[in-house]
Amino acid sequence: MILFSINDKKIWSFTRNGVIIDTSILLEFINGMIKRQRGSYAAGGEMAEYQKIVNLLELTRLNDNWDKFYLTPHIMTETCSRVNIEHNRDVDFEDIAKQIMSIVDKSEEKLVCKKDFMGCIVYRSGMKLEPGDISIYAVADQFQKDKKKVAILTKDWGFTNRYAKSPYVMIIDHTQIVDLV
Repeated sequence: MILFSINDKKIWSFTRNGVIIDTSILLEFINGMIKRQRGSYAAGGEMAEYQKIVNLLELTRLNDNWDKFYLTPHIMTETCSRVNIEHNRDVDFEDIAKQIMSIVDKSEEKLVCKKDFMGCIVYRSGMKLEPGDISIYAVADQFQKDKKKVAILTKDWGFTNRYAKSPYVMIIDHTQIVDLV
């Protein structure tokens, strides 16, 4: 199921159990937060995406509720690695790292066993073996097996294609929701 409007009342039944957040969204949020704090941003581009994420979190009552978000060790590793590459030479890197760790610390951790991880890999030409994405598949698939609802905050069409007809997984793509602009 794909969420296209915040007015959709179905969203609450999916976010009640938590939200799996994709690395790309987490990084957009972090980079936007950093630029906003530094006052070094322009109104469009990355900041427009950041603002859509903030608006989405506010409208779904998930802002400052990082305990409702699920991270896997793979997502945490990808996020920390990318932040380190992009910001480790910044003068305020220590402050950035502390903010990111406070988000990570408040979030729920979902462990992914090797068997489940390997079961989500589809071997085909052009496929990227991205550990964060594969771990999200494993967590979402477990929710489906348990017949529990969960939301995935992502803008990756691979998730949309995989879970489009699932009654247990809702894809929330902030770039597709008109209510956020």
